[in-house]
Amino acid sequence: MSENTKTETPVQVAPTTTTQPMSRAQGFILILLLLIGFGFPLFAFFQPIGRWEYKVVEFAPKPQFAFGTAGRSGVDALQPATIQIDAARLQSLGDDGWELVSSFLEMETAFPNFGNDDFVTGLRENVRPQKATFIFKRRARWF
Repeated sequence: MSENTKTETPVQVAPTTTTQPMSRAQGFILILLLLIGFGFPLFAFFQPIGRWEYKVVEFAPKPQFAFGTAGRSGVDALQPATIQIDAARLQSLGDDGWELVSSFLEMETAFPNFGNDDFVTGLRENVRPQKATFIFKRRARWF
């Protein structure tokens, strides 16, 4: 008679790695990073609509006319007009937060002999600057 003998073979067990739970500080940092990553795009969406205030600044030519006024006919119509921009005023506006949005030059036409026979016959026009206009803007202040 043969005897049933069982031989047990030893089973090798791989060493188990134990995962440590996340610490409270690591969890806080993870949540903070997720909020930053997903929050910034939403932050731009929920910003209040920008409100602006505008300022119009005009510079007129200095009087260079024979009678002290800007004549559009007669002797003063031939006088040139030059506009001097006050750099100190522009610097002051910039210091106050104003930025230039647009500018334009308004022209006028003076007729040196319109209706006066003492001057050259026919119409001679003289186009000259009447004023320079600057448009500034800055963010409206809430207080």
